[in-house]
Amino acid sequence: MDELATYQGGLPDTIDDLAHFLLIAPEKATAMRAEIRAIQKVGLAKAVYDQKLEEQRRLCDMILDASVRLGEMTKAIPSASGRRTDLKPVDSAVVRSKTKTETVRDLGFSPKQVERFETLADNKDLVELEKAKARDEGRMPTRTNVIDMAQARKEMYHRDMEQIDTDGKYAKAFCHAVHAPLMITDDLDDVAAAVWRNSSGDVSEDIQDIDNAIQALTIIKAKLMKGGSLYGNFKNHH
Repeated sequence: MDELATYQGGLPDTIDDLAHFLLIAPEKATAMRAEIRAIQKVGLAKAVYDQKLEEQRRLCDMILDASVRLGEMTKAIPSASGRRTDLKPVDSAVVRSKTKTETVRDLGFSPKQVERFETLADNKDLVELEKAKARDEGRMPTRTNVIDMAQARKEMYHRDMEQIDTDGKYAKAFCHAVHAPLMITDDLDDVAAAVWRNSSGDVSEDIQDIDNAIQALTIIKAKLMKGGSLYGNFKNHH
């Protein structure tokens, strides 16, 4: 556990050292939690308790920051392997670079763990938000909370995209329904005559369709007039 003292001045720069830190730091965080519970149990001075809490918080912050940095590095690793051009084949064997899966496995992580690191790297603002919220709420920041927020953001994004597609479809249908009749206003008598002739004099269904269209547009009109109270302010949603 004393190995962590090496990182008090800052996080390591290499992917191997970052991986080493992330493999040992969670164990240290668990040990610190047990130590803090022991301090509470024996009733040591509040200053000692507060100091240990702050040490734990710094460690949790470092775990988050190291996870982000490692995620940035693994994102840059090509997924597929490739032939090494800087080395000569030995005994005619093909020398290739490692795949991403092989690289992260050698670092000591599973693909799922690396996926989480990369999610953190893609959501640095949420990492900082989690740190601030944890401090305000008197708890330790966690990677799980950031992952949950990132998932909620992703789901909201997909809902927004689906809503945009749906809005576009209905807006197009509305424009067609409203503007199509306006295109024939100069020849209404000719339109009525054409509909009559096409219907062989039985225009009952056409009249019903007109009534239904008028009713639908009347409802839409009434809702548009109350749009602010029904659907909220547009600027507040975008």
